[in-house]
Amino acid sequence: MKALKLKQLLIPLIACISFGSGCDKNNNLILELEINDDSTEIREVVDGIEFKFCLVNENGESTTLFQKEEDLIFHFSCKNLSGENLYFDNTILSNDSFCEVRNANQSFGKPFIYLGKDKIGVGAFPFPIGKEYVIEFPWVNEKDEWELLSNYFKNSKKERLSAGKYYTEFSQAFIFSNVIDEKTLKIDSISFRINFEIK
Repeated sequence: MKALKLKQLLIPLIACISFGSGCDKNNNLILELEINDDSTEIREVVDGIEFKFCLVNENGESTTLFQKEEDLIFHFSCKNLSGENLYFDNTILSNDSFCEVRNANQSFGKPFIYLGKDKIGVGAFPFPIGKEYVIEFPWVNEKDEWELLSNYFKNSKKERLSAGKYYTEFSQAFIFSNVIDEKTLKIDSISFRINFEIK
């Protein structure tokens, strides 16, 4: 019995190590990008879903270093590598922390005000094998209001960020459903954090 308990305790620990990232006390995956990391994007496959989160400059390049007066774009994507035809979970769009910018002392808010969403079933967003959903929000946006995946947004009229060190961080659980045979792919909360600098 002791050996079995030890094995049960080691499995989550090994999983955390194998991801090359961290896990919190609830064994949730923590993905963090530092300013000086070799990689400029978070990219992780979890249960057959490839998650990508990064900041993009005005040249379309992922980076953690921006020049003063340069705009930044939040880029988040999910790609279905699971081998199952699913339906996309778009609840990340209503996450209070998604696209929020902070530093050590304060929050600078988000580049949009979330207005709500249409009451529509998951069948509206097919997520077949190989399909990728891409979500992008610029910090400084020329649009006044817009719609994305049946969610509605209003421009929060942000100014360009001044020089300094910042971060953006959010946690999200995902449920990718299959309404045909009622199978669902449930992924526990994943924490994403990008540290970045404006010079």
